[in-house]
Amino acid sequence: MFKKMKSLNLSYDKQGLIYFTCKNYKYLPVETQEKIENLCQEVGGIYKKALFDMMTNGKSATAVATEYFMSEATAFRLKRKFYKRWEHFDSN
Repeated sequence: MFKKMKSLNLSYDKQGLIYFTCKNYKYLPVETQEKIENLCQEVGGIYKKALFDMMTNGKSATAVATEYFMSEATAFRLKRKFYKRWEHFDSN
């Protein structure tokens, strides 16, 4: 379920667009899938798989933190950074 993150300076519509784009990962064109994968790599670093699961599978930050042995604060921080970098990320 989509819920606006108040800590981001992005509109509800913009956050929703990013959220639902990522949630529909398997139906997206290859170029958009690569953008998501590359952004997860850039933002997530060693936690790229955790960030990918959170963004594309809808797992909560708590679930991801437990599964990938990271703090919940780190999971939230990665998610916020992903949203902030979405517009500025160049996949080329």
